[in-house]
Amino acid sequence: MPRSFRRTVASIGKSLGAPSVAVTRLSGINSDIVITVAWEISWYQYRVTPDSGQPVRLAERGHELAELDVTFTEWNARITEDGRVVPDVAVG
Repeated sequence: MPRSFRRTVASIGKSLGAPSVAVTRLSGINSDIVITVAWEISWYQYRVTPDSGQPVRLAERGHELAELDVTFTEWNARITEDGRVVPDVAVG
């Protein structure tokens, strides 16, 4: 994620703790990926369009986890201390 987005997530994380993170690839011809970063009282969704001039952008944000479509709540990643999104990978 771009530096400004990493700063936002890190800043909120200092007071709310580690977020839940979901990486979701959109179906269909659209190759976009949605990264959802959520805490109990706040969430952000970033849209990743690899072929775009601005490949990562803030798409939506909100306050209630119930506002999120279930498609975007399969918590399958984490954010490192330096702000990188790392998918959970099953080994074995």
